[in-house]
Amino acid sequence: DCKADIWSLGCLIYEFITNNYLFEVSRRRNSIHRDRSHLHKMYEYLGKMSKELALESDFKKDLFDHKGNILKKKKCEYTSIEELLEQESTYEINEIKELSDFLKKILVYNPEQRISSKQCYNSSWLKI
Repeated sequence: DCKADIWSLGCLIYEFITNNYLFEVSRRRNSIHRDRSHLHKMYEYLGKMSKELALESDFKKDLFDHKGNILKKKKCEYTSIEELLEQESTYEINEIKELSDFLKKILVYNPEQRISSKQCYNSSWLKI
């Protein structure tokens, strides 16, 4: 549904502002390794996905162990979206705070909890 588009919008906003991919992973590896690396980046920037959501995945056997941890990717170096924006954008601190709050509402793992397009439109960040 459109909630997947909302996630894509969040990734695109980050890319437009920083000129970098949010979850950049090597394309040289096989698909499963690339998917695990992508999930690992997501965990590092957004925190860990709930065990329930991970184990509902269509590809759970290839991606997660029985605890919902990413297979072969144990150690995460957590960094917030706000910290990434401070490093990779030219925005002022107050603008970064507003933008990171907006992106955190967009980049929610569970689509049912992700904000809607109308909520995006009404975001204070878009009115800056």
